[in-house]
Amino acid sequence: MEIEEAALKLEKDNASKLRLKALQSELGDPRSQGTALRGKWDKEKAAIDRVRKVREDLEALRVEMAQAERAYDLNKLAELRHGRLPHLEAELKRLESTPTKTQLLKKKSRLKKWRRLSPSGVASR
Repeated sequence: MEIEEAALKLEKDNASKLRLKALQSELGDPRSQGTALRGKWDKEKAAIDRVRKVREDLEALRVEMAQAERAYDLNKLAELRHGRLPHLEAELKRLESTPTKTQLLKKKSRLKKWRRLSPSGVASR
């Protein structure tokens, strides 16, 4: 449809201009829906990325705590264990308890899985 739109823009006759207007109105709706869905998908992805980042920070903190314990650096260990660790765990709990609707990401991953399982692109139901 977009190719047809590009071709009709080059035409000068009235019938082509009418078809172009009709086509642009048809294309406008899916484009706006696509933009809205893209925005929703970006929000969901950002929320998942924030949780992933906090989990990575927690893991790095645990490694740092283990190194401090092995080096017998008790001041640093106490600072990490009683300062940063509870803060990160609370942040992770808050992020995970926030109700997020990840419908778009789930649909996308199911579609990828389906495409992997069905190389012909035809559902085998």
